[in-house]
Amino acid sequence: FLRAAVRVRQDDTLVVDQYASSVVAAKLKDGRSFGFDVYAGYPWDADVRLTARTAGKCKVALRIPGWCAKAQVWVNYDEVKDVKSGYLTLDRTWKEGDAVTLRFDLPVVAHVNAHHVAFTRGPILLARDSRFGAGDLGEVIRNGFKDGETVGGALLVRSPTPSIAMTVTVPLQLGSHSENPLEARPSQVSFCDYASAGAEWSPKSAYSVWLPLMQGSK
Repeated sequence: FLRAAVRVRQDDTLVVDQYASSVVAAKLKDGRSFGFDVYAGYPWDADVRLTARTAGKCKVALRIPGWCAKAQVWVNYDEVKDVKSGYLTLDRTWKEGDAVTLRFDLPVVAHVNAHHVAFTRGPILLARDSRFGAGDLGEVIRNGFKDGETVGGALLVRSPTPSIAMTVTVPLQLGSHSENPLEARPSQVSFCDYASAGAEWSPKSAYSVWLPLMQGSK
């Protein structure tokens, strides 16, 4: 049981705060234990599935993270309308095996400050890491990013080493010179999740989060 993932509010609502593959359950005021089997590849995968382990009436509140600009929720095959960040409450009489599917939007977003840019994918901060062997981590970026801009063309790919949990490639124009037309084209630059950055505690795994933008970029 992953007890930290759920709690019961004073109004007897079962609140699901975390999404990880597990069995979650809590005891309601009337003494019943109510819970779900949870399957989640999150935050790598955008989908989470909860399957009711018990039957009966229960209000269930699902956390919709504030970073998620778009979330979709289905109860069995019926889509829930107007899903917003905060908590989505489902007040129903559950049958054992009823399924709730959540799908979170996980775009890569640029964050610009003082002529530097950092990237996030959903709740995960990304970092360049020397283990990718992709050159100077402080190389200037020519893209004209705006703060809060969604970055198109980003890809979740297989990590080259077990010490990197997540690898995402982001299309970037690197370097301050563009005389060569081929150099002006964006290339897929590898990033890892911040928790994995510098994991080997050696110069072989130096990392950088805030990357310099060419002057004039915003």
